[in-house]
Amino acid sequence: MNKNTTSYSILSLTGLIFLILLYLYSDDTINPFRIIFLFIFIIICILGIVASIYPSYCLRFLSIETTSPSECENRIINYEGHHPDCGVFNDHVFNFKNRKYCVGCSGLLTGALLAILSCLYYLFYGTEGLIFWLGVILVLASLLQLIFFSMENKWVKFLSNLGLVWGSSLIMIGLLEHSNVFIAVYFLFLIIAWIITRTALSQENHDVICDNCPDLNS
Repeated sequence: MNKNTTSYSILSLTGLIFLILLYLYSDDTINPFRIIFLFIFIIICILGIVASIYPSYCLRFLSIETTSPSECENRIINYEGHHPDCGVFNDHVFNFKNRKYCVGCSGLLTGALLAILSCLYYLFYGTEGLIFWLGVILVLASLLQLIFFSMENKWVKFLSNLGLVWGSSLIMIGLLEHSNVFIAVYFLFLIIAWIITRTALSQENHDVICDNCPDLNS
């Protein structure tokens, strides 16, 4: 990993550990602004859904290039979403009815939908106390996979991205039942750090794949 992704990874993991400590030592009170925090979280999920459906537009908006133009300047490369359709990225896409869908974005989309449903369920029916720890397990497993175990299995990537988003919603719900406003605000910023970490690691992985492309190095 380069310095940026290393910094993001350390920030994400230490941020999660600090969140757990805050949760353990916080007062057992229901957050009085829980509806506001749920609304903000759902808005973040909706933005994530838009980004997962239109990844190439979002990457251009953020001025992020999927590949350097000079790397493929002598080749005609078509794009499926934000992946070059050159065969090297086959492990990064699902094929369904003659169309390709990004594995990571599909996981984020599914996780965001589950997260919104979980938030709405909590709003109307409440929740059990262990939901926070289930969310921690899902997010921790996802971060560890993204940082240390960059596997090429499609379903591992799909479940990892799903777990990151859905697990975040479960943590949020747990915090709203057992924390104060400060911890909830801190968690919203931590989610942004996780999103940046996930994006940076994914982009670095794409760059490595392009740098090691057999066609370019032949």
